[in-house]
Amino acid sequence: MQVRPADVVRDCEVAIAGICELKYGTRPRVEIVGDPDAAIAYVPEHLEYMIGEVLKNSFFATIEQNPNASVIEVSIDPAIHDYTYQSGTDWTTHAALRVRIRDYGGGIPEEHYRVLWNYGFTTFNDAQATDATSSAVDAHAIDVMTGGGSVIGGWGYGLPLSKAYVECFGGSIEVCNNNQNGTDVTITLDGYRG
Repeated sequence: MQVRPADVVRDCEVAIAGICELKYGTRPRVEIVGDPDAAIAYVPEHLEYMIGEVLKNSFFATIEQNPNASVIEVSIDPAIHDYTYQSGTDWTTHAALRVRIRDYGGGIPEEHYRVLWNYGFTTFNDAQATDATSSAVDAHAIDVMTGGGSVIGGWGYGLPLSKAYVECFGGSIEVCNNNQNGTDVTITLDGYRG
């Protein structure tokens, strides 16, 4: 009933940073701004999946496209809308919370926008996918750090599944370039308080 996105961000950061340091020898740091104490009633596993997938994309883009960019900014804004409504005889306070992940990894090429939400679409090339999945050291580290999860990227299911998860509970996910310097991904969670 009280999931704190900032805690989820930090847990995902530790796992993804470990993979980045192992594979690339470097990693960007994550800076949380806004309200890190904000909490919402939500499915923790869904939130962890969504934030993890977006952070993996941001870490990869930053390292590959703009290694001098050292920060990924996560903004947490609670109570975008907050109102009370009556359901039967009960009054419930409805709340939403927005998590924006901003990287400076160069942005998304225009031609990728039309296929961004397609299952199987990836910007990883065959050599990167083969390299990322063929190393025994990488595979072991990934299993240990993510419980058997994927590498930094490459399967093409992260964004479409994240969209399915968040929309299932009335939220949304938006992806846009921030002045061609990087990408903003905004996840709006729809939940309840009190």
